[in-house]
Amino acid sequence: MHPRVAQARPRYPHLYKFRAPRGFAEAVAATAAQHHQTASDFVRQLLLREMRKAGVMLRADGTIATPKDGPPLPL
Repeated sequence: MHPRVAQARPRYPHLYKFRAPRGFAEAVAATAAQHHQTASDFVRQLLLREMRKAGVMLRADGTIATPKDGPPLPL
C-alpha cells in the first residue's frame, strides 16, 4: 500500500450507530439506489438536510451554526 494511502485521514471519521425497525436497512438501501447513491451517502445527506430545516447547520470545520449565530440558515 502506498504510504500516503495508509496515513490518509478518513473523510468522515465518526461512525454513528442507532437502533432501527426491521427492514430499515433494506428500505434505506432501496431508496438510496433509486437516487444512485450508497446507503451511507443517502442517510448522511438526508440527516444534514433535516438538521438545516431544524435550524442547525454543520460547518466545514465541524462546528455547528444555529439561527442565534447570525442570519437565517439557507435551506
